[in-house]
Amino acid sequence: MLVSLDRLVVGAHWLTDVAGSLALAVIIVAITMGVH
Repeated sequence: MLVSLDRLVVGAHWLTDVAGSLALAVIIVAITMGVH
């Protein structure tokens, strides 16, 4: 149980990191597109 829980937490952190990076990239692209 503990091992699977740890893996779940690590996976959740990784997912949020990836989602945050993707959202940031999309926002930056949208801003640069809007400026130009």
